[in-house]
Amino acid sequence: MVCVPKFPQSHIPTVGSHRMMKDILREPKELSTCDNLVYTLFTVRDSGSGELRVRNSNFARSLMRRYSDYRFQRTKVSSFKFDLTNFIEYPKQFASRHKETNKSFVINLSRKQEIELQIVHPRLINPLGDDRDTFGFTIDLPFNTEAKDRLTELEKFKQDERYDKFEHFKSENAIEHYKCDCHMDLELLHHLTRSILVHVMGYNADDYLLIDHFFIEEQ
Repeated sequence: MVCVPKFPQSHIPTVGSHRMMKDILREPKELSTCDNLVYTLFTVRDSGSGELRVRNSNFARSLMRRYSDYRFQRTKVSSFKFDLTNFIEYPKQFASRHKETNKSFVINLSRKQEIELQIVHPRLINPLGDDRDTFGFTIDLPFNTEAKDRLTELEKFKQDERYDKFEHFKSENAIEHYKCDCHMDLELLHHLTRSILVHVMGYNADDYLLIDHFFIEEQ
């Protein structure tokens, strides 16, 4: 899965009150012609899992990293600094707006440029599954085992009481992915997301996190 990097907090509007909730989920731009061209040329659908991945070449990986930096600059206006204690309002609003259209989506969560957790449409995790056409939320928790701090977080995660609710589903380019299908259980989604960020990744319980989302065209 191609992750969109984040940008410095100083560029992001703070959302703190209920009256501003309607602005949280401003419609993001659909993938542009340029996006689709890059994905067509430099990604390929895995024959086993059916998922999109970066082509297996140094050039493709280097280009996708640079392109992610470019996309990072473009997505500044659609990301928000958001109160972790009130996170549940984001998926509530998102489902209200997008359940009917049922497009494949990615929601990125972080407090810096590196994506720390993603919430995605179930079909992006299991494109051949029975629930591929059912709207819902699946947590995708990636750990880069080549980064010392992320490897430490992975070990903490394996010792955490919430570990049993997740399933290891993919190893790719030294990144171990764990998933939890929350479907439309928003309380479970809120609880697991907040707990993992606090108890595994070192957030404070009342920290702010950066959130943005985008949609992926079916190929």
